Amino acid sequence: MIRMLCGTGHLLLFSFVYAWWNGRANVHEENLSNLLLLAYLGTQLFWRFPIRGSIVHIVDGLVAKTSITYFILYTVASKKVHLDYYAWLGTVFGSAYASHRYSSQDWLCTPHLLSHAVLHVSCSAASLYAFWK
Repeated sequence: MIRMLCGTGHLLLFSFVYAWWNGRANVHEENLSNLLLLAYLGTQLFWRFPIRGSIVHIVDGLVAKTSITYFILYTVASKKVHLDYYAWLGTVFGSAYASHRYSSQDWLCTPHLLSHAVLHVSCSAASLYAFWK
C-alpha cells in the first residue's frame, strides 16, 4: 500500500513535464515548475522509506506546503479560473486534513495512505491550472 504513494507521486513529475513542455510564461511559472520537481523528488525519497519525523519527512512537508501555497496564490491572482479549479482545491484541503487526521491516530494506516494518495492526485491536477495558457 505504501508503494502506491510512490506511484501517485509520479503525477507530480507529469505536471512538471507538462509545464516544461508547454513553456513557462514568466519567472513565477519557472519557480512553480522547479517546485514540482522538488516535490516529486521529496515524495519519492520519503515514501520509499516513510520514517515519521525524519529529515526527509520534514523537508518533504515544507516543500509541499510551500508549493501548495505558491500555486494557489499565483493561480488565483493571475489566471482565469473556474469553479472546477475550486473543486480541486477543496479536494486538496479535504484530503490534506484527512491525511493529517488519520496519520495522527495511526501512522501508515489504510485511511491515512488512501487520503494521502488522493492528495497527490488533486495537487497534481490543480497544479496544471497554473500553466494553462
